[in-house]
Amino acid sequence: MKKTEGENEEGLSKKEFLRQVHSVFIHSYLIVLTFVLIFVVFVVANIYRGRQMCGPEMNKSINDASQARGPAMDNIEFKMVKEEDAKVALLNGEIDIYAGSLLGEDIKELKDNSEVTLFPSASTMLGFYVNPYPDSADKLNPFSIKQVRYAMQFLVDREEMANELFFGFAQPTLTVPWSKHPDYQNIKSSVDESGISYDKGKATSLIKTGMEDAGATLESGKWMYGNKQVDIIISFSDSKQLKFTEMADMLKASLEEEGFAVTLLSTDYSDSYARPPENYTDAAELKWNIAISGWTYYGQTPISNVAILDPYVGDGWWEYSDKEIDELEEKQKNYKTEEERRDINNKLSGKYLEDSTGVWLLATDSVSAARKEVEGLIQDEFIGIKNYTNLRESYIPGKDKLIVGLPKFYDSSSNWNPWVVDGINAMYLLNTVHDPLVWNDTDTLEERSFSWPFTIENRGAEATIDIPDDTFFWNVKDKQWQEVTKDAKAVTKVTYDLSDYIGRKWHNGQEITSADIVYNAARAWDVAFDEEKQKIDDEWRQSYYEPIIGLRLDGTTLEVYLDKWSSDEDDLLLIAKSFQRMAPWELYAATDELVFDERLYDYQIVENSENEKLNLADPKHIEAIFETLDTFDFSKVSPMLTLGNKLYAQKSDLDSRISSLKHWYAYHNHLFVSDGAFYVDSIDTSDGSVEMKAFRDDSYPFGKGYWRN
Repeated sequence: MKKTEGENEEGLSKKEFLRQVHSVFIHSYLIVLTFVLIFVVFVVANIYRGRQMCGPEMNKSINDASQARGPAMDNIEFKMVKEEDAKVALLNGEIDIYAGSLLGEDIKELKDNSEVTLFPSASTMLGFYVNPYPDSADKLNPFSIKQVRYAMQFLVDREEMANELFFGFAQPTLTVPWSKHPDYQNIKSSVDESGISYDKGKATSLIKTGMEDAGATLESGKWMYGNKQVDIIISFSDSKQLKFTEMADMLKASLEEEGFAVTLLSTDYSDSYARPPENYTDAAELKWNIAISGWTYYGQTPISNVAILDPYVGDGWWEYSDKEIDELEEKQKNYKTEEERRDINNKLSGKYLEDSTGVWLLATDSVSAARKEVEGLIQDEFIGIKNYTNLRESYIPGKDKLIVGLPKFYDSSSNWNPWVVDGINAMYLLNTVHDPLVWNDTDTLEERSFSWPFTIENRGAEATIDIPDDTFFWNVKDKQWQEVTKDAKAVTKVTYDLSDYIGRKWHNGQEITSADIVYNAARAWDVAFDEEKQKIDDEWRQSYYEPIIGLRLDGTTLEVYLDKWSSDEDDLLLIAKSFQRMAPWELYAATDELVFDERLYDYQIVENSENEKLNLADPKHIEAIFETLDTFDFSKVSPMLTLGNKLYAQKSDLDSRISSLKHWYAYHNHLFVSDGAFYVDSIDTSDGSVEMKAFRDDSYPFGKGYWRN
């Protein structure tokens, strides 16, 4: 039986305990026993108080879940279930939800099954990009030729691909955004004017013109250049859900019919160390010609600027450039009005289609499923069953556990840490234990508060806002918070209300304080721009901090001043986005020391590094974290914790937090400490299963129903 608030460790209510004590005083011959009993209860009660945020007692059961703090369900178990096993696991009740993508054949069989509900969402965009590096003297790269690139738009039968590979759970698309997105109407005229559709004859004609102009000859149905057949390398991963292998086969067949020699180069999708050439070699080396790829959206907004697939470009690598496209892309970043944005995107979509360095093919439905008895789930045509609200609001009447199946989401060699996780399935788990600060409304896609209510103030791209004196920016060079210059002006002010955040508890029982906000903002800002740290990290975080002039923290109000205007609120909620992975500041301090200073581990794959990727479920890695914390020099991080004359944490706070982390690890054998509706109770590293429990601490502000208001 679970204990309630009024019970001690022995299961006695306070009233019953006092009655027993009173009885002892009546019977004086038991006075010695009374003192013993009082002592035992005192000790046990203190043990309980020390354990209640770390041990099993944290998951206080409340019969009426609607009155409980935290989610609708008490427990969630995540199990690794391969795609090919998902259908059987659902039908035999081994799992209640399959949050991965079902195989096409299984989707067909489950579509009309009375025991299962399907949850499709057009959350994945698939296509390919080409390598347009110019020809060399002895080798012709077909995709350096604009007509050949453009021919690919007509060569691929998108309808056939949607029906054969995805059984109708996909729709052809030429652009991002695709036709169902609310922003599509603003680019529709350019898409219609392109006249692109499957037309093999036109593709053949374009290829012939382009190849002959480049000096190639068609001999016995084979394109020859310098006495060698022109070859094309198609690079792809072997993802079963995304059908990359089948897509590669279809592209290969079409290109061979056009006279090219085609080589398929497959990368192991499950291997986090796999190195596809399009990501790890300079395009000038011509190690690849076509790379099949795609984007999976975990959140979307009502504004979706046009974009194409393109390769990663490392320092010193060759990069394709088109003057008109470059100018439009620059304008796209700096538009002044919503009308201007729409006009730019309409023009840019036309240029992308004409230039065709990236070719979009399909908006595919990722189809997940749940057993009928699972209640509280909603359909989300953009995100699907992984909608943030679903696990928080779902439940099965009469049961206290949901079992959720996913394909591979944990591996002992993976980077499971508070900065980076491998793959969207691991992200799904961590998004279950961390409450996002802002999110997109399921129906309208508009930005909404999740944990940090916000207001945005601006008066257009040309108007400015005064910045208060006590506003600070992180000086990367001097490694300190520095006051913004007095004459600085902002274009946008974003104000976050942190009153439901500061003061609540981390999962290990420590209070979330302003120190967590100030420190984590500073260290993320520093990682984004510090030259040495950038050698082992990605520069994409720079986009979060480049527009920020400064931050101002006033109690539980955080003000962020930007030199940017946008009609898309998502472009302005930059601090909230940078806090997408949230952990206590002392954990970041220790792991940053190990990754950036001591170079013992990496947060993610780092070129030419043999370090293991940091994993907060690996005992060896955790031991290194505690060794770092036990000898940690507080003065090293105090500048990150100091705004003006105010230091937001003391050495004693660090000591207390270290103690809590150790207590947490003693009970849970991992260091995934976060702030959301569920906490990670245990990770079974032998099979990768993860047990989560509802976080029902009194400080947690949300309960069942909140996420649907």
